[in-house]
Amino acid sequence: MEKPLEELAKDISRLDGRQEAHFTPEISITIPRHSVALPNHDGTLVLYELTTNDYKTGGATTSYMVYDLITKQTHAIQWTIGSWHKAQWFGKNHILLMGHDPVNRTPKEVWVCDFDTIDRLPYKIGTLVKDPVRVLDSSLRDLDDGNVRFVFRAEPDKQGRLQNKGTSNNENYPVTSAREIENLYPHDETVWGSKRNHSIFYTIIERDNSTGRYKLSSDEPINVLMDTGLRNPEIPRQTANGIVFAAQNPRIKPLGLDEIYLCCLGEGGTGPSNVIPLSSQIKDMSGTAIPYGVSVDGWKVVFQKKPCKERYFDFGGIFIVNLKPSEKDLKIPDLRPRRIQIMEMDHPTKPVDHLVPKMIEFSHDGSEIFVSSPFRGTCCLFRVPLVWSPERDTYDATKAFKVNVKGSVLSMAPVPHTDKQKKPGLLVTTSSFVDSATYHTVFPHENTDKVFYSVTSNESRLHFKPSQFSQFTFQGSGDYTCQSFTAKPSFFRPGQKYPVVFIIHGGPHACFLADWDYGRDAAIFAEQGYIVIMPNISGSTGFGEKFERASIGEWGGRPYQDLVKCFEHVEKNFGFVDVSKAILTGASYGGYMVLWTAGQPLAKKFCALISQCGIISSSGMFAGTCLTGLAENTGRDISDPTSMAANWDRYSPLHHTSNWTQPMLIMHNSRDTICLPGESYAAYSICRMKGIPCRLVDYDGEGHGEARAENILHRWKTVLGWCNKYAGITGGIELDKPISERTDTAENEEKVKKMEESAEKLFKEMERIRSIGGGAKSIAKDRS
Repeated sequence: MEKPLEELAKDISRLDGRQEAHFTPEISITIPRHSVALPNHDGTLVLYELTTNDYKTGGATTSYMVYDLITKQTHAIQWTIGSWHKAQWFGKNHILLMGHDPVNRTPKEVWVCDFDTIDRLPYKIGTLVKDPVRVLDSSLRDLDDGNVRFVFRAEPDKQGRLQNKGTSNNENYPVTSAREIENLYPHDETVWGSKRNHSIFYTIIERDNSTGRYKLSSDEPINVLMDTGLRNPEIPRQTANGIVFAAQNPRIKPLGLDEIYLCCLGEGGTGPSNVIPLSSQIKDMSGTAIPYGVSVDGWKVVFQKKPCKERYFDFGGIFIVNLKPSEKDLKIPDLRPRRIQIMEMDHPTKPVDHLVPKMIEFSHDGSEIFVSSPFRGTCCLFRVPLVWSPERDTYDATKAFKVNVKGSVLSMAPVPHTDKQKKPGLLVTTSSFVDSATYHTVFPHENTDKVFYSVTSNESRLHFKPSQFSQFTFQGSGDYTCQSFTAKPSFFRPGQKYPVVFIIHGGPHACFLADWDYGRDAAIFAEQGYIVIMPNISGSTGFGEKFERASIGEWGGRPYQDLVKCFEHVEKNFGFVDVSKAILTGASYGGYMVLWTAGQPLAKKFCALISQCGIISSSGMFAGTCLTGLAENTGRDISDPTSMAANWDRYSPLHHTSNWTQPMLIMHNSRDTICLPGESYAAYSICRMKGIPCRLVDYDGEGHGEARAENILHRWKTVLGWCNKYAGITGGIELDKPISERTDTAENEEKVKKMEESAEKLFKEMERIRSIGGGAKSIAKDRS
């Protein structure tokens, strides 16, 4: 498992002898990526995925590993039939895997590995359908009779049955290139391109009690959303008696807002289905609903509900639904959502305002919930006890206790305590600036956090270290302070000056976190010789609701002024920064901020700009899939587009392009449905019209960000080449000629060169003959 990293360390290139090692985009892409950790039923075994990307072929290899917490040994799951994905535990120590042979294109198959056997060799238990089927996500639940319910998302055919993506389009859709919609976004993913609406299916994995082996039911998987009118179901989670999920009902809420639904499967959890709305019962909140966890026993569901469609980014409330039938009537459960009032730990009468949940999970015994949320630049873990009040028929107000976990939380899963007399704990996956995955066992009531595996042992074998990263605060544009992270090169020397890159995060309701994704990106810049500044300006999450909402109606207002203050702070206090060689870059909202800054006074202090997936006009927002976000960010009612546009146009970069002067790299992707690529095309055209040095990069087939390794590598080389060119860095990555303007081969380049030389000679000869009055006839005679 460590061998790939050691091999990569040998390949680390050197940069003019200025440092011992050089973290490159190639290395960042090919580092084996660890998934989050999944515990087995008793928390003694941990399953995780190891994926390695190959930017040369565009492919990836995936393997599955099991770590034994008792023996401290790691085991690889052996396989022979091609690539697998969607591995997960069920039963005692069984692992379900799905895969196909990429060469022979055999159907999608379901395999099981019994980890308790000596050889641990997987065996095939069945095939979902005759044609390969794309399973988007899946879940398993053990049933009382020893069987296992298998739930997954996939594309249905016209009759609602399971089909392979793209094999029955003639049956499903008219033979025409037309797209017709009445209730969906114009760039809804199920309309734009080849992606279609998906549904939720379930089938049974049957256990043979005599052999202990499993097989897939021969019955056809059942579509639980048949004839419901629900679209785009997300995150199906299994309960004791059914499936809970989020979905859209375009006829009721045409703006794409999700509600939470429960699909009851009747007696034994396998009978006829009945879909029941849960979150829509909350009458004083009309916003979207987000599903999170299901208790281990399957009888409780937790979800978040937003207050209204115009306040999409507000916290709203956390609700729990008890699915277990009441003692009075064992057949009728009380499905009313009960809200949990969470108070500040130090102020028991003040509702918490900093929680922006990324995950919510029940403890193993269901007595409390755990919430992961950004908090002052780190994704932290909070414990919330559940105290039921029979008199009030709801949960009492409770405090949120911060759990001490080192790193930014990526996932958590409940595990029992080896001592049944003690409170259960969690299996937690975190990351940091220098570590892509660290696995912990955390027991909050004992205040213990035990790390049992770290990819880089928190001292990077990739040759950048925690000491390269730090944070500082600066005075914002008002009576408040902002927090920022910074990264330095591994070869940083006091007394020297370095160029600087300012990065603006997306959102604006997002934030920079002390995790691997941001640390890796910052390290790539830093190892080219840059100081990296990552400010959490107004609108960032994790600093309180007031700070987060400060960007509403102020996209180019207060956040931009914070950026100005950040630049001034760096200029005044960081003597090691050469602000004459400053670069500004950002993606999504950050791309918008780059385009907005381009027309403002601050732009003159940057030697180059880089906008990725940015927006230049309000029309681009209306044409995308973020209308709820547009309403939120303008502070206007979504039913009043005129008012929304008027507010947004106050900070439209399009109105300030007369001030554009700085070189600009503009990047976007053809399948971006959130921020449409036409916005960046317009920005590029404006630069060309004004004679500003610029380049447009468009990755065909990619969405709101790049997924293919070869495209990620090309993006990094282009970005770094652009930075190095205008910051004057030599010895690093150089900017290549634009792909679409290159000649194909060196031979062609030589031919072009010879042709240009011949043409130059001919022009000189023509001038010579004209000078002596020979004219065209003399030219013809001379050439003959």
